[in-house]
Amino acid sequence: MSHVLILHGPNMFLKGVEDIDDALRERASELGVELHIHRANGESGLIDGIEQHLRNLGGVIVNLGPHAGSAVALAETLRLIGCPSIALGVEADGVPVAQGLAQNDNASDKAAYLRALESISVKIPPAESSSELQPQAELGIRKTIGRRLQATALPGPVPTKSIGRKEGLAAAATDGLGRMEVSEQIRAKLSGRITTQALSAWARERWAKLQGGAPCEDGQRETLDSVLLALSSPVGITDDALVAALTRLSGLNR
Repeated sequence: MSHVLILHGPNMFLKGVEDIDDALRERASELGVELHIHRANGESGLIDGIEQHLRNLGGVIVNLGPHAGSAVALAETLRLIGCPSIALGVEADGVPVAQGLAQNDNASDKAAYLRALESISVKIPPAESSSELQPQAELGIRKTIGRRLQATALPGPVPTKSIGRKEGLAAAATDGLGRMEVSEQIRAKLSGRITTQALSAWARERWAKLQGGAPCEDGQRETLDSVLLALSSPVGITDDALVAALTRLSGLNR
């Protein structure tokens, strides 16, 4: 089931946040919406909240407080996750967090939160088509049979090459998606030939096709599934994790 994430910014503990949260939970129950609430006094903590609640994330309501005019990183995160988002306490469309959002509200009181919840509840996609993205820390350990991920536009993946394959990959079946194709995209990211966003979009599209039953290399569906899901994270994946993924794809860690 998709859920709505409430992000409370700085000093909300001094502004009656418990009363707001109680009202939100009551209204969410009436609307049939699952609610998660995260508080942080810094922009990075708010981004951490999004990463922690990415799975089945259907919408975000954020009150940045004094960070509203400078939250460039959070603005990028909201844009990348692609789900409906509403910023509260935003007085001008020129502030970074307001860019690209379908709706903003210059108020930030309890009534504004409730308006935002009611508005966003009708925009949440059905559970079977909601985006499900996986943080990089779960690389290779979580199964995803039956999940669905909306594909996004593919921003020009790097063509797969067949020169210089490692022995284990060269001998593998090549019907459909294979380890070599995924490895080439990871190497392209490590060498700077594609961006984090390009790798994420490519992985999300391939993962969605895999979930839909697309053919893949014999005996590698589970490995490809978990690696692609980790690569799909819109907040990026470290170079160390990319190298670990290459090692797993090559079979050298067995």
